Amino acid sequence: MASPSDVRQWPRADVPWTDPYPSWDPPAEAEPPLPLPFVVRHFHAVCLMLVFIAVGLQWPLGVFSAQAPLDPYVHFIFPMASGSIIVSTLFWDDPPRTLPAMIMVGTIGVTLEVLWEIIEFTGDHLFHLHWQVDNSDTMWDLIIGVIGAAAGAVAHAAIEDAK
Repeated sequence: MASPSDVRQWPRADVPWTDPYPSWDPPAEAEPPLPLPFVVRHFHAVCLMLVFIAVGLQWPLGVFSAQAPLDPYVHFIFPMASGSIIVSTLFWDDPPRTLPAMIMVGTIGVTLEVLWEIIEFTGDHLFHLHWQVDNSDTMWDLIIGVIGAAAGAVAHAAIEDAK
């Protein structure tokens, strides 16, 4: 049984508690988080650069058409990258919460994909460029673009949460 003079008989209601044996260890400082690699921090800009490279490679080779080997990749990456870049640029100082940002990125990506298909349609009819083979090609491009916009929205949210 402890004696009344033992200082470890705390807490007492009339005396505020203080630690009689303070820690001699200095407080641990939190380690700074590791910086994200360049490709992760600028993921969408890198993807958009890949789109421009893919389109640029197709024109000199004369293969920029609906059946171009890089066409599905361009239709996937362009809405994925561009929606995130536009949202990040518009809301540079005060980024929106995750769900509204994802909705904006996806909506902008799908809108830009539809505008891309309108440009292809206009190029076919005004300049006879043969960018579209038929409605099936257009639908596949739109489906791939919507999937790319959704992937861009998820990637945007993951990258913003990691920052």
